[in-house]
Amino acid sequence: MERKIVQGYCLISIITFGFASVMAQSFVWPVDPHPIGQYYAAYNKVASNKYHAGMDIGDGNYNYTTTVKAVHTGTIHKIFGVYSLPSSTNLRRWNSSNDTYSWDAQPTTDRLGQTYGTDNHGLGICVIIYHSDLQLYTLYGHMDAVVLGLTPGQNISAGTPIGKMGNSNKQYLRRSRTADGTPPTPQGSPPPGYLWSDLIIADASGFRPHVHFETKDRGVLSARRTDEEPDYGYTPGPSPGSIEKSGHPNFWGYHDPNIFLTETVTKLTQLTPVEVLQTPLNVRDYPSTDSSLSLVITRIGSSRVCCDAKRWRPMVSSFPAERRD
Repeated sequence: MERKIVQGYCLISIITFGFASVMAQSFVWPVDPHPIGQYYAAYNKVASNKYHAGMDIGDGNYNYTTTVKAVHTGTIHKIFGVYSLPSSTNLRRWNSSNDTYSWDAQPTTDRLGQTYGTDNHGLGICVIIYHSDLQLYTLYGHMDAVVLGLTPGQNISAGTPIGKMGNSNKQYLRRSRTADGTPPTPQGSPPPGYLWSDLIIADASGFRPHVHFETKDRGVLSARRTDEEPDYGYTPGPSPGSIEKSGHPNFWGYHDPNIFLTETVTKLTQLTPVEVLQTPLNVRDYPSTDSSLSLVITRIGSSRVCCDAKRWRPMVSSFPAERRD
């Protein structure tokens, strides 16, 4: 089964069935093994009355030695460090050749030459990668360190290490749950002028090491247009009772990461006609492995309708699903 996205005024998920053959998925997993701690669009789970904007992917062991990889060929867009540390030593680096760690200055110019800040807004040490073939960004949050030399504008291949998995958050390098106790002392030295006790903590806001992984339309930390606007890692509700699911992450430009991790997704370069042979048919804004994780933007209810991505025929009824960006 292959899902293709049609480029046009709206995005259409086309599912084509063929012979039983093995097809490589679009992405490799960012960590291995990869149990899921919290799924995309999970509602009211960790954050009250909010949707989860990504997938929390662990390794089953909750340690700090697991390597995080780029999931798809792309270009490093932004890198964020530990908030509130001096700008010259606010990013922890991992030298993969000799397994040593050091502190460096977080880049503040993205791949497009635009400047950005140093506040990670709770996503900790974080890397954002742009994938030009899909016109998509991927975000890797809560890392323990970033590979030495990794910088915005650098091209990277799928499966290339970008850092280590962790539970960094705001001004903390390691922030564990109270029940799990204080995190282990990191390898290497703390940044100059600091003790490890300044950067590691166990409290009610902590969590176990994992990768917070997002697929999204914009290369920013937040759910909006810039890094500094609100809603990080979650989007505000309300309850997902209606077909439009107001507040659902897809409204804010996020997409279900699982479709890229488990299926083959291709963004077509031209408008493609679609003939609907069986109705009713829900047209969604993006493909998904679960119908509850994408938005119905149009419903085709006639007996037989031909349409394309440029203009819907009169027999198609539209639902008002305005994307909030």
